[in-house]
Amino acid sequence: MKGDYRIRYYEIKIPIWHGGHRQIGLAPGRVIGVNELRVNIAYRRKKGDQQLVYPDTYSISPQFYHEYDGEWTSRYGTKLKLFVIEDLQVYVPWISITRQIMFDYFGVDEDPKRLQLINKQSED
Repeated sequence: MKGDYRIRYYEIKIPIWHGGHRQIGLAPGRVIGVNELRVNIAYRRKKGDQQLVYPDTYSISPQFYHEYDGEWTSRYGTKLKLFVIEDLQVYVPWISITRQIMFDYFGVDEDPKRLQLINKQSED
Protein backbone atom coordinates (compact mmCIF):
# COMPACT_ATOMS: atom_id res chain seq x y z
CA MET A 1 0.00 0.00 0.00
CA LYS A 2 1.21 3.47 -0.85
CA GLY A 3 0.07 5.18 2.36
CA ASP A 4 -2.72 6.00 4.72
CA TYR A 5 -5.92 7.68 3.59
CA ARG A 6 -6.52 10.30 6.26
CA ILE A 7 -9.99 11.53 7.13
CA ARG A 8 -10.79 14.31 9.59
CA TYR A 9 -14.25 14.89 11.03
CA TYR A 10 -15.44 18.37 11.94
CA GLU A 11 -18.72 19.63 13.35
CA ILE A 12 -20.12 23.10 12.75
CA LYS A 13 -22.59 24.22 15.41
CA ILE A 14 -24.28 27.07 13.52
CA PRO A 15 -23.91 28.01 9.84
CA ILE A 16 -23.33 31.61 8.79
CA TRP A 17 -26.53 33.32 7.64
CA HIS A 18 -25.03 35.74 5.14
CA GLY A 19 -27.38 37.66 2.84
CA GLY A 20 -29.54 34.68 1.89
CA HIS A 21 -26.68 32.25 1.32
CA ARG A 22 -26.14 29.84 4.15
CA GLN A 23 -22.44 29.27 4.50
CA ILE A 24 -19.85 27.60 6.65
CA GLY A 25 -16.38 28.91 7.41
CA LEU A 26 -13.34 26.63 7.46
CA ALA A 27 -9.80 27.50 8.48
CA PRO A 28 -7.01 26.35 6.13
CA GLY A 29 -5.56 24.12 8.84
CA ARG A 30 -8.62 21.86 8.73
CA VAL A 31 -7.51 20.29 5.42
CA ILE A 32 -3.77 20.13 6.07
CA GLY A 33 -2.49 16.57 6.33
CA VAL A 34 -5.76 14.91 5.32
CA ASN A 35 -7.21 13.50 2.12
CA GLU A 36 -10.79 14.26 3.08
CA LEU A 37 -12.56 16.52 5.57
CA ARG A 38 -16.06 15.37 6.56
CA VAL A 39 -18.22 18.17 7.92
CA ASN A 40 -21.45 17.86 9.88
CA ILE A 41 -23.66 20.86 10.56
CA ALA A 42 -25.32 20.31 13.95
CA TYR A 43 -27.82 23.17 13.72
CA ARG A 44 -31.38 22.13 14.66
CA ARG A 45 -34.74 23.80 14.15
CA LYS A 46 -35.81 25.66 17.25
CA LYS A 47 -39.52 24.99 16.85
CA GLY A 48 -41.52 21.89 16.07
CA ASP A 49 -39.69 18.62 15.54
CA GLN A 50 -36.20 20.10 16.16
CA GLN A 51 -34.69 18.03 13.36
CA LEU A 52 -31.31 18.85 11.87
CA VAL A 53 -31.60 21.53 9.20
CA TYR A 54 -28.66 19.91 7.36
CA PRO A 55 -28.77 16.16 8.09
CA ASP A 56 -26.10 15.25 5.50
CA THR A 57 -22.37 14.92 6.00
CA TYR A 58 -20.34 16.96 3.52
CA SER A 59 -17.03 15.84 2.03
CA ILE A 60 -14.34 18.42 1.27
CA SER A 61 -11.03 17.47 -0.32
CA PRO A 62 -7.98 19.73 0.03
CA GLN A 63 -8.12 20.28 -3.75
CA PHE A 64 -11.75 21.48 -3.55
CA TYR A 65 -10.88 23.68 -0.57
CA HIS A 66 -8.07 25.44 -2.43
CA GLU A 67 -9.86 25.73 -5.79
CA TYR A 68 -13.20 26.96 -4.40
CA ASP A 69 -13.77 30.66 -5.06
CA GLY A 70 -15.02 31.61 -1.60
CA GLU A 71 -14.76 34.82 0.35
CA TRP A 72 -12.35 35.12 3.26
CA THR A 73 -13.33 36.42 6.66
CA SER A 74 -11.91 36.50 10.13
CA ARG A 75 -13.67 35.27 13.26
CA TYR A 76 -12.07 35.64 16.67
CA GLY A 77 -8.66 36.10 15.06
CA THR A 78 -8.95 33.00 12.85
CA LYS A 79 -8.95 33.37 9.07
CA LEU A 80 -11.84 31.40 7.50
CA LYS A 81 -12.76 30.59 3.93
CA LEU A 82 -16.53 30.72 3.37
CA PHE A 83 -18.35 27.94 1.50
CA VAL A 84 -21.97 28.11 0.36
CA ILE A 85 -23.57 24.95 1.77
CA GLU A 86 -25.38 24.16 -1.49
CA ASP A 87 -21.98 24.06 -3.26
CA LEU A 88 -20.63 21.30 -1.01
CA GLN A 89 -20.52 17.65 -2.05
CA VAL A 90 -22.66 15.37 0.10
CA TYR A 91 -20.63 12.49 1.51
CA VAL A 92 -21.57 9.23 -0.21
CA PRO A 93 -19.81 6.15 1.23
CA TRP A 94 -18.98 4.44 -2.09
CA ILE A 95 -17.25 7.57 -3.40
CA SER A 96 -15.06 7.74 -0.31
CA ILE A 97 -14.24 4.04 -0.57
CA THR A 98 -13.29 4.47 -4.23
CA ARG A 99 -10.97 7.36 -3.33
CA GLN A 100 -9.41 5.37 -0.51
CA ILE A 101 -8.78 2.33 -2.75
CA MET A 102 -7.21 4.52 -5.42
CA PHE A 103 -5.00 6.23 -2.87
CA ASP A 104 -3.94 2.95 -1.24
CA TYR A 105 -3.09 1.13 -4.45
CA PHE A 106 -2.10 3.85 -6.88
CA GLY A 107 -1.00 6.70 -4.63
CA VAL A 108 -3.44 9.15 -6.22
CA ASP A 109 -6.48 10.91 -4.83
CA GLU A 110 -8.66 11.21 -7.91
CA ASP A 111 -12.26 12.30 -8.34
CA PRO A 112 -14.38 9.17 -9.01
CA LYS A 113 -16.77 11.14 -11.28
CA ARG A 114 -13.84 12.01 -13.54
CA LEU A 115 -12.71 8.37 -13.55
CA GLN A 116 -16.18 7.19 -14.54
CA LEU A 117 -16.07 9.61 -17.47
CA ILE A 118 -12.63 8.33 -18.52
CA ASN A 119 -13.80 4.70 -18.24
CA LYS A 120 -16.92 5.46 -20.28
CA GLN A 121 -14.86 7.13 -23.00
CA SER A 122 -12.48 4.16 -23.19
CA GLU A 123 -15.45 1.78 -23.66
CA ASP A 124 -16.78 3.75 -26.66
